[in-house]
Amino acid sequence: MKKKLVVLTLCGMMATSALAGGMTMQTFAAETGDEPMVISYLEGQDDQIPNPWQDYKTLKEAADATGFSIKLPKKITGYKRSVIQAVDQEILQVYYEKGEEEILIRKAVISQGKDISGDCNKYDVTKKVAVKGKKGKVTVKGSDKKKYVAIWNDGTYSYSVSTSNGMSKNALLKIVKQVQ
Repeated sequence: MKKKLVVLTLCGMMATSALAGGMTMQTFAAETGDEPMVISYLEGQDDQIPNPWQDYKTLKEAADATGFSIKLPKKITGYKRSVIQAVDQEILQVYYEKGEEEILIRKAVISQGKDISGDCNKYDVTKKVAVKGKKGKVTVKGSDKKKYVAIWNDGTYSYSVSTSNGMSKNALLKIVKQVQ
């Protein structure tokens, strides 16, 4: 009887605080042995982490937010620039689209050699290649025929170029050469 009283009291307190805070309460019951068990949680504006990415209309606005600029290809044949985003003082990213295909270019304050592409896929082929004009080697990931990700750093910034549908190594490295 005491357990039921405690559960009911706690549920009442949670419901009162939920209503006061503009949240909704979700309650689930489950049978566990002799007595039913009630599990409750509050659903509201604090149940998600806020999205840190901010959209910008221009590269200059995004550069002002991050404290650094990015040099991009003047043109990627068949693609158009669609979205410019940044996380304050950390990372800048630009999407290019061609129908359902996307290319994502990122630049971030150096992250100790970590992959900033956001692509967690495991690829059959991962190679480090020298690219004219780039300090150090560029890591290229993909299959024998298509490459999906290129990552590198220049000692100050980390970079990545990712493609949703893959492309030839030469096409990917042509983009890499133009990013600073």
